Parts: sequence; structure tokens; C-alpha cells
Amino acid sequence: MRTILLTFTLAIGMLLGSTAVMAHPPSDIQVTLDTKTHVLNVTALHQVKDAKVHYIGEIDVLINDVQVITQKFTSQTDLDKQVASYTLIDAKVGDVIKVTAKCNMFGSKTVSYTVINPEKK
Repeated sequence: MRTILLTFTLAIGMLLGSTAVMAHPPSDIQVTLDTKTHVLNVTALHQVKDAKVHYIGEIDVLINDVQVITQKFTSQTDLDKQVASYTLIDAKVGDVIKVTAKCNMFGSKTVSYTVINPEKK
């Protein structure tokens, strides 16, 4: 009985371990904001083998630490990335926008973007 339990425990451990190895957070998040149209463009870089099984499952957007958007996904744009665009009518110069992209299997990444006056670039 002890041998069966040990074998079962090892099999479960190997299965969970292999899933964790395959799963990973986004490698980077690229964020741009068009201050004239108020459109925030998000590209979460996340290379996968099957975008319907392993993908960016959620993107959260905060302005000055207040959550304004949560979008859930059931697949990824393509095998390299998840792309999304949002209209942020309340974002103004000086605001800090935080974007978090979460892998549906394991991990997340957050980046911050400070809204700047486009005339002072």
C-alpha cells in the first residue's frame, strides 16, 4: 500500500511539475497611450505552443492604483502575444497607469506607465 501511495504521489508531482515548467508569465508588456484619442494599447509578449490552451487569461488596468478595467480571455491573439486596446477617458497627464497581464496557467507581469504631455516629449 505504501508503494502505491508513493507512486501516486510521485506521478501527481511530476504532472504538476511539468505543467509549471510549460507555463510562464508574460516576458514583457508594451504600453502606449494616445493622449488625443485616449486609447491605451497593450501588447503582452507571451510565446506559447497552443494559444487556446496556454494564453494570457486576464489583463487588468489601474489608474493611480484604482482598478478601471479587467478583461478576461479564453485564448491568445496569436502564438507570440496578446493584444488589447482600451479607451481611458479619465487618464490625464501625471497619472500612473499600471497594466498587469496574467497567464492562465502560471504567473503575471505588471508594468507602470506615467502619462506625459505629448508636447514635452
